[in-house]
Amino acid sequence: MAPVVDALASKYHVTNVGLPGSGHSDWNDNIKNIHDIADAILAVLPKEAIYVAWSFGGLVAQSIAIRYPERVKRFVGLGATPKFIASTNWIGFPEPGYLALVRPKVAEQGFKAFLRGYYEYEFSKVDPKADSYSLMQKICDHRVEIDSTVLCKLMEICDSTDLRKDFKSISCPIDLIIGNEDENVPKAAWQNIKTLNPNVKIHEINGAGHAPFWTHPEEFNKILNRILLRGNMNFLIGEWSFTNSILMDIYGQILEDPGSKGTGMLIYTASGNMAGQLSANRVESSKKEIEFKTDYIAYYGTYEFDSNSMQVTHHIVNSNIPVLVGASIKRQVKIIEPGLISLKLIEPETFITNQPVYRELFWRRISNTSSYQV
Repeated sequence: MAPVVDALASKYHVTNVGLPGSGHSDWNDNIKNIHDIADAILAVLPKEAIYVAWSFGGLVAQSIAIRYPERVKRFVGLGATPKFIASTNWIGFPEPGYLALVRPKVAEQGFKAFLRGYYEYEFSKVDPKADSYSLMQKICDHRVEIDSTVLCKLMEICDSTDLRKDFKSISCPIDLIIGNEDENVPKAAWQNIKTLNPNVKIHEINGAGHAPFWTHPEEFNKILNRILLRGNMNFLIGEWSFTNSILMDIYGQILEDPGSKGTGMLIYTASGNMAGQLSANRVESSKKEIEFKTDYIAYYGTYEFDSNSMQVTHHIVNSNIPVLVGASIKRQVKIIEPGLISLKLIEPETFITNQPVYRELFWRRISNTSSYQV
């Protein structure tokens, strides 16, 4: 999941959890089924979040969505299914399942060598290979070994888990990103999965197997970005109140920012217009700041939002700062938590200070979008 975490961390607040028995997470002998694994990590998970989970992790996420629906806003499954192993009237990985396949190979090769071979197989049909290929090799080389007993227990749980009945009750949106050459979730099984729950939407990646975020990162990231913003493509629309800001130089050094405790409001409309005002705390503002009119900035114009790059561009029509009139200012949008975002300059600004600086502004939502729909 490393490429997924890296791609999302620059835009969202990400909680990346290792399952019991993997990585540096300890195993608990009391774990008997998929629900036990879910409960073992529940305490460190957000109270409400979008769950992006791969393969076996998808079963864990489904367990949480089934039993704690208030905690899962959306389930995004990567190569995920409510039941992996084939059975009567269900297409899946051939019986008897993963344990019979994996145990002898791990016993012969060791876990790290087995894992490396698995990923090499996933990349075998990809030419040219994505840049993520070299990252995959490094991760495999430095991967912590998994105790063979624990690995077998995880395989047993995967083989025996059947969430089809409860999968029907999952009420949140369900998006499944699956490669059309995935042998673990065969394309022939997709209609069966969709039949279980009308909330399911399947996103196909041609030529990909079970790990499309490794083998087809560009296409995968575009799909994932669209999913995360679907139904929320206009999440910027509404009124936002300024909370604080961070000022830094081009080297990343944090600078003193007199306006960090100021006040302000930012408004985006559904028709593509925007307006913003930002005022420094006048009590703390120096005479020099007031003289250069940096204690108050206001402008209005139009905006464009790119959901793939998570960047918003303000096209300024008019402003109390003459140099801003006609300018287009691009900022990186990052979701800190529901209702709290930051906007960080892509290019440094120079019109306020004597040196190029980057300013990251934090805004909290104070209204929904209803007042600005057209």
